[in-house]
Amino acid sequence: MEEKKKEVKQAEEKIPKTEEIKENKKEEAKEKKNDKKQESNEQEKSNNEVKAEQQEETKTAQQAKSANTETESTTKKRKTRKKLVLAVLAIALLIIYIVERGEFLEIKEIGENYISMFWQNMKYRGIAAVVNFLAIFTLTYTTTTKVKRGLKVFFEDEKKEMPKLPQKSISFILATLVTIGTTGMIVEKALPCFFNTQFVTTDPALGLDIGFFVFILPFLKFITIYALVAMIAAVVYATLYYLIVFNICFDGISRESVKKSGLLNNALGYLKVIIVLFAILMLIGTLDIGVQKFIVLNNDESENYSIFGAGITETTIGFWGYIALSVIMIVSAFKAIKEFQKGRTKKVIGSILVVPGYLVSLLLVMLGFNLIFVNSNELDKEKKYIENNINNTKIAYGINIDEVNVQDGGTITQNDITENIETIQNIPIANASTVLKDLEGSQKNKGYYNFRSTQIGLYNISGKEQLVYVTPREIASSKGTYNNKTYEYTHGFGAIITSATSTTDSGNINHIQKAFDQTDEVLNINEPRIYFGLETNDTVVTNSNSKKEFDYPTEDALKNTENVYDGDAGLKANFLDRLVLAIKEKDAKLVFSGNVKSDSKILTNRNIIQRAKTIMPYLTYDNDPYMVVTNDGELVWVLDAYTTSNEYPYSQRTVLEENGISKDEINYIRNSVKVIIDAYTGDVTFYRTDKTDPIAMVYEKIYPDLFSKEEIPEQISDHFVYPEYLYNIQAKVLKRYHNIQPDVLYRGDDVWDIATHNASNKVSSTKGTEISPYYTMVKTTDSTTSRLGLVIPFTPYEKQNVTAYLVGSTDENGNNVLKLYNYPTDSNVLGPMQLDTQLGQDETIAKEIENLNVSGTKLSKDIIIVPINNTLLYVEPIYQQFVNETDSLPVLKKVVVASGNKVAIGNTFSEALSNLVSQYAVDIEIENTDSLDELADLIIKANNNLKTSTQSNDWEQIGKDTKRLQNLINRLEEVKKGIDKKSRENGKNNTTAINELVDEVVVVEEDEIAQGMLFLMENQKVVAEGAGAVTTAALLSGKYVPKKDENVVCVISGGNVDVNTLYRVIGTALTKEARRYSFNTVIQDKPGGLAELTKIISEYDANILSANLSRSSMGGALGSLTAEMVLETFNHDHIDKLKVAITEAGFEIVEI
Repeated sequence: MEEKKKEVKQAEEKIPKTEEIKENKKEEAKEKKNDKKQESNEQEKSNNEVKAEQQEETKTAQQAKSANTETESTTKKRKTRKKLVLAVLAIALLIIYIVERGEFLEIKEIGENYISMFWQNMKYRGIAAVVNFLAIFTLTYTTTTKVKRGLKVFFEDEKKEMPKLPQKSISFILATLVTIGTTGMIVEKALPCFFNTQFVTTDPALGLDIGFFVFILPFLKFITIYALVAMIAAVVYATLYYLIVFNICFDGISRESVKKSGLLNNALGYLKVIIVLFAILMLIGTLDIGVQKFIVLNNDESENYSIFGAGITETTIGFWGYIALSVIMIVSAFKAIKEFQKGRTKKVIGSILVVPGYLVSLLLVMLGFNLIFVNSNELDKEKKYIENNINNTKIAYGINIDEVNVQDGGTITQNDITENIETIQNIPIANASTVLKDLEGSQKNKGYYNFRSTQIGLYNISGKEQLVYVTPREIASSKGTYNNKTYEYTHGFGAIITSATSTTDSGNINHIQKAFDQTDEVLNINEPRIYFGLETNDTVVTNSNSKKEFDYPTEDALKNTENVYDGDAGLKANFLDRLVLAIKEKDAKLVFSGNVKSDSKILTNRNIIQRAKTIMPYLTYDNDPYMVVTNDGELVWVLDAYTTSNEYPYSQRTVLEENGISKDEINYIRNSVKVIIDAYTGDVTFYRTDKTDPIAMVYEKIYPDLFSKEEIPEQISDHFVYPEYLYNIQAKVLKRYHNIQPDVLYRGDDVWDIATHNASNKVSSTKGTEISPYYTMVKTTDSTTSRLGLVIPFTPYEKQNVTAYLVGSTDENGNNVLKLYNYPTDSNVLGPMQLDTQLGQDETIAKEIENLNVSGTKLSKDIIIVPINNTLLYVEPIYQQFVNETDSLPVLKKVVVASGNKVAIGNTFSEALSNLVSQYAVDIEIENTDSLDELADLIIKANNNLKTSTQSNDWEQIGKDTKRLQNLINRLEEVKKGIDKKSRENGKNNTTAINELVDEVVVVEEDEIAQGMLFLMENQKVVAEGAGAVTTAALLSGKYVPKKDENVVCVISGGNVDVNTLYRVIGTALTKEARRYSFNTVIQDKPGGLAELTKIISEYDANILSANLSRSSMGGALGSLTAEMVLETFNHDHIDKLKVAITEAGFEIVEI
């Protein structure tokens, strides 16, 4: 039984239970589900991984694509910048080629011998351009690098990728543009600096050679300013760069980003450099103290006069003070920047205020030093500095010359005329303007030519030396069409020779050689054609296709003489060179015109001044070159050239003028160069005539081939004249800087004027017109022979008597010689204005001149004073010209000559001179121009000067002042004696005349004269001046009562009264006659206050002419007004009634 149970149990264990089976099935199903889910998850994960891989691949592809796009964009921008750089480079090279090739062609056309100068200029400009380019490129590149470094911080803060910003390209472009624009200026300043030489004269203030100031200092100043401007431009450039990038790439920037970027530090770094450069510039300016004003004088003249140089204050306190200022400026600025970086605002302000504080202190110290130490005895303290100014001014202007003392020789005699006949026969009676005026009138029917310039010269005419004018006959290039000016009317023809010393029998200007065919030849001219001159301003083409050159007109109007140019001038240019010339000359027809063929010659730069400037632009050229006829019959131009500077220490400044327009300021000038230009071939030759001029030496060092090594041919130098351009400058300076001492200059005791004369039709005693320098033959006391000289007379300041004359001439080698001839200070030599006055006082001479001054004519007078030994001969030709006739020419009608105390007039110079030494001469009285008042003022001034000298114990100056005071007192005595003598003579004559002719004298008052003038206007309709109405006033006032049956005639003479005076006279007269009444009164300051007064005036029939109200005229209280009334009344009775009525109404009257 137990075994069965056991078997059953075992069987039951072997057979699974239903529930377990179910559970197992559930578990199996669950496991299967989990497996499927796991498989699904794994599948999904696998899919996601694949998808992620695909997305990554897509993203990578997009990034690659974006990178490729950026790379393409960057590459494209780089290519664009590269193209821009190449374009700028190509344009720059093209411009450089056109400019340089054009210059080369111009110089080649002028002369092959100057091509070496072109290559020298190319070398100089090339070196300067390379240095300039590298400096600007480096500055720009460095600035851009710093800017980009600063910008990087902003992009990082904004988590933006910084784009590729331009750096090399923009640096290259800016450096190229700046180099092209500034290299020329750099070369001009640098060459004299690097090729400098010494003046072997030292500056009185610093002890440095003058060459340092003239050659080196200007370059240092220029290069410092250039660097300063460049640094400021770099700051502006950096600022613009930042602004452009910020505007394009950012919406805004944070303060923290600005701090991190280093932007502020970069700006402060540039500021330091700018301050240092500014301080260096100030230091250089301190070295230049010798060209500043240091004394301003006021010597009773219309304008103050400044003395240039450096005085005791400037050379001591000022010099070292400004050097210290430069150092303080740097130290203060650097300290302020350092404190600013630390955020210490107060210390920044304190550091900055050090500079103005020091500057104010320095100025106060200088001012106090002047007031206490200098001004108390300025002359004594500044004497040596004024002396330095005198010496350096004379050296700088070439007026450190011989001054010859001469005595007045009185009146010229027949013996003087005989001994000096060659000089007298060559005194010109026609000036250059009269000659040109005549040529314009007499030659204008030709229509082809201009006469711009003429020059007097001494030539051998028919075996005799004569003064003649040489006037080139230049082509009128401004007229005609383009073809006319370029191919046909290419040149002028010959020169007209005009006698300077004689006229024709009818008084016309005597042209002794003017025919085109030279049938009237007095001067041999082998080649008369003028292709190069002053009027030849157009480029011309010779040997053109189907075009022949006009040579000169003939009597047959339909047939002109023609010519073909066979000179050496001109370029045979290929197409490319013609294109360059066309661009340079702005004339496209030079390239494309069919008239220009392969063997045609192009003549450029035909204006002789421009032609010389093309070779040597650093000289100052005379505006009036003149033509010379050589012994070989060639026509050549003489062009004077000058070396100038405005950096000569202790020299006075003057202003150069060109055609009446102020141009440049200078304080040094030399006529060191003569330029000779052949009028036919255009050959240009530079000669250095002043071997001592350091500036010319420097130019010769720069350009060894510039100056000819040969001497100027005598046939040219024999006809040199002293240049008027230089002479005018020297004469202007000599008005003060003649034989002068520091005390005289300081006090203005010996200032001169250029003599004046009356150039108008009528003789006048007004100040007159300044005499222009004139050329004449002179025979001075220090010379045994006569010479052609440029002359101008001087008079004392605001006086009329001649005190000196200046003669500019040339020696046998053609070198300039300048001499000043002085008369003693107490002499009384006849002046041109005094002569004009004397002519007006002599009835005979005045009448002869007045007879010429008829209606429709114009008289022109031009006086010259000719030194002949120790006498002066005055010559005044008088020309008449009809103003309403187109063909009217100036005709010599009379010649006035004078010498000493005699004057004469004649129809010709010879006749007038003969009359001068005969009984027909008129005696003239040379009056002393000193007046008692003027001498009294001078004596007072001299006495004050003597007191000053005595106080300073300056014994040398005391002696000078005492002598001057004594001389003035002597002059006063002489003038007083002369006045007393004249008064006695006049008084005696006047007393005799009065006793014989006058019965009674009546004295009238001014208001009575006014009544007389009013009476004449109202009753006689006559406007008379005060003096003209005195007789009427005597009758009206009752001071003269006619006797019974006496006929009285009032002589009314003169109507010389202006409108303003007449108005006042009428007012005075009306008041005197009680027809006008003026008074002040007080009215209440309320509505209707004035009406109370005007009502009374109206009731009494008075007319109100004016009524003015004010609050202060009579010092009234508040609430009151002052009324100023002007009334029109009838008579005294009418005024009395008005006064009573107004007073009774409570108004107080104060009569005006």
